[in-house]
Amino acid sequence: MCRNIENTAYNERGAETSQKTGIPAKPTEQDYRYFCLLKGADLKNNLIMRKVCLTIVLALLAAIDAGAQDYNWAVGVRLGDDMSGISVKKSIGVNNKIEGILAVPYWHGVNFTGLYQRYIPIETFHLYCGVGGHVGNWKYTSNHTGKNYFFLGVDCMIGIEFSLLKSVPLSLSIDYKPSYNLTGHAGFSFTGGGIGLRYRL
Repeated sequence: MCRNIENTAYNERGAETSQKTGIPAKPTEQDYRYFCLLKGADLKNNLIMRKVCLTIVLALLAAIDAGAQDYNWAVGVRLGDDMSGISVKKSIGVNNKIEGILAVPYWHGVNFTGLYQRYIPIETFHLYCGVGGHVGNWKYTSNHTGKNYFFLGVDCMIGIEFSLLKSVPLSLSIDYKPSYNLTGHAGFSFTGGGIGLRYRL
């Protein structure tokens, strides 16, 4: 399983080496051990973040106000199982919003995601779904090479949003955001669950 983790990086490194020497580069046993450790660290970080997110959700659910409130702007954070960062939402009409997320993945890099979201009021909360895209970079490193990879892709999102205490204009959201990378390790990513806490303006 670990031997398939970074085929993209190895293939590109092999192509570069082949052009210079005519001999394709092959991953060494040291490379395999490195990527197994890297993958294990990613899984551990994801597990820790999920436990933290669950604890926060349970604590905040106890403070939910029985009512869904609309807003013009909302600024806060989104904590995800693959990346976390700053989230800003802006109303662009009745039950329509856009969201920008500037996040740091749990590997070297940075990611920006932009989404259009349609809100559906349902008594005490809002259900929402949206589509958008992301752009950013990540860095592959090992004992032999280090290279920045540009990635570009599309995203979709579904979630629910609650208002918290009446005296404090805070909103709690729980969402799921799968994505597909078009470049830079192309393919689907089915991680992307997260919780958001935002101050309504």
